[in-house]
Amino acid sequence: MGTENTSNICKWLDEDLDVGIENESDDESNKEDLLNEVHDSNSEQDNEEEDDDYGDGDERLMSINDGNCYTGRDNTTIWQEEPVSLRGRRRAQNIVIHLPGPKRAAKNARTHTECFDCFIDQTIINVIVRCTNIYIEKVKRNYGRDRDCKLTNDVEIRALLGILYLAGALKSGRLNVRELWDKNGTGIESIYLTMTYNRFQFLLRCLRFDNIHDRQERKEIDKLAAVREVFELFVQNSQRCYIPSEYVTTDEQLVAFRGRCPMKVYIPTKPAKYGIKIFAMVDVKTYYTHNLEIYAGIQPDGPFHQSNSAHAVVKRLVHPIKGTGRNVTTDNWFTSIPLCLDLLENDKITLVGTLKKNKREIPPHFTTTQDREVNSTLFGFNENCTIISYVPKKNKTVLALSTMHYDKAMDEETGGSQKPEIIFFYNRTKCAVDVLDQLCSAYDVSRNSRRWPLTIFFDILNIAGVNALVVYSANKQKILRKNFLKTLALDLMKPLISERITQQTIPREIKRRGEQLLGIPQTGQEEGTRPEGIGRCYMCGRTRNKSTRQSCSQCLKRICPTHSDVICLNCVEDMHRPTQIIESDVD
Repeated sequence: MGTENTSNICKWLDEDLDVGIENESDDESNKEDLLNEVHDSNSEQDNEEEDDDYGDGDERLMSINDGNCYTGRDNTTIWQEEPVSLRGRRRAQNIVIHLPGPKRAAKNARTHTECFDCFIDQTIINVIVRCTNIYIEKVKRNYGRDRDCKLTNDVEIRALLGILYLAGALKSGRLNVRELWDKNGTGIESIYLTMTYNRFQFLLRCLRFDNIHDRQERKEIDKLAAVREVFELFVQNSQRCYIPSEYVTTDEQLVAFRGRCPMKVYIPTKPAKYGIKIFAMVDVKTYYTHNLEIYAGIQPDGPFHQSNSAHAVVKRLVHPIKGTGRNVTTDNWFTSIPLCLDLLENDKITLVGTLKKNKREIPPHFTTTQDREVNSTLFGFNENCTIISYVPKKNKTVLALSTMHYDKAMDEETGGSQKPEIIFFYNRTKCAVDVLDQLCSAYDVSRNSRRWPLTIFFDILNIAGVNALVVYSANKQKILRKNFLKTLALDLMKPLISERITQQTIPREIKRRGEQLLGIPQTGQEEGTRPEGIGRCYMCGRTRNKSTRQSCSQCLKRICPTHSDVICLNCVEDMHRPTQIIESDVD
């Protein structure tokens, strides 16, 4: 099964985002080729040996090459110089049984909200509404008026998500919130028609994802108790709604956060450096997120206590695609020979990844550059996997491992470098999680917060927006991601606008503009009669709050003397009298 050219995959996702997927001739900085630098992950560096640590000095010289084989530094692992010939029929692998694409409810999703509801469904909304109302009941005594702390509902929560998506689509995620409600023409009209600034701030402060009354009991066995239920529901929806393609990538995502958090990590190579680490499995072709796992450190003894080793993390991430014949690409923190053999034998999944030089199964000769030419490659084969040592430049070696490749195939289209096919395949499939990070940061819904559960929820919304677009494009047609998010945001906000304009205490200007946004004919025009009583001038607006009894005889809107002129009836008749053309007599 050959690889496909993925250079144009992201163009339909985002017109402003240049993800830089390289093809055979590309050499762009955000998807670095292994000729320049190996893709390295600094996760859990304190638990790994340094690359230069080879044990005793004499062991470094044990480059055993007896006949046609190499021996690893563990003196046990044997690698053949030539491909291992398999007797009988070749082993079946990478045969995809389930075709990629939407499934179940997502298969019939056609509108923007239907695709979004596949991931943030009514169950998640109900959990948020219930837990938020519990917290509002607790803080209600701190407010003097009930209307300042009234309970929320699912319509209002969905409208809140719509405001977040719209602010993110307009790249206003880090803008001062009050500027979104400006009435001087610089604000966003659909946002202040949906809810007030104070209500928006109140809901964000009160937004909760678990019952605060029994949280302490659950925290004794789970550090992620504050967000566990909503996070797991979202992951289940992601796995239920889509089948990934034949190539997936596992890597880490760092969600920026600098507040108090029991699982906050420091990764100096990441742009944010401090944050919450989330392991992800992402489809290489569509960047659909299929599985997620939050790194919580060492959990207390109980049902959530689990190993954080690279082997265990990858096994948990790829469990949803177990037995499907797909390939997973990993970086050098995840990749190990025991892992690739375990995935191949027990899960029917192949693996391609780079290796650290401190693995005991690697022959010492593979880690040295002495007497080796630039662009030269050493191959090692056994019955189940292939290992290579490639020299991209002087005094530098790159180690890669594959259970998908079984020969010395070289890529012929990369120029005179003669790069091995394993390296070429790794470069094309390694950056799916990195592209997902770029997509999430392009139209980020996050607001500044010191609450880590809310920060994780913002990341869930970003990923849900990408997944919903993948489903929408697969079912209907491709659309620019910015337009998709803007339309989705308005669809989430309109139900609350419809409820708000029916309230008696709502300002007339808000009601009028809300009716225009929803396409509802205004009440005065529909009845065709002049309004009675006192009202506010529609041209003065709410800022001046000028009342008047007068109204325009044509549009029937309230108008004050400042914005109207008095004209007599004779002039009105002259204005409406048809013009008479007098023709002179012609001799």
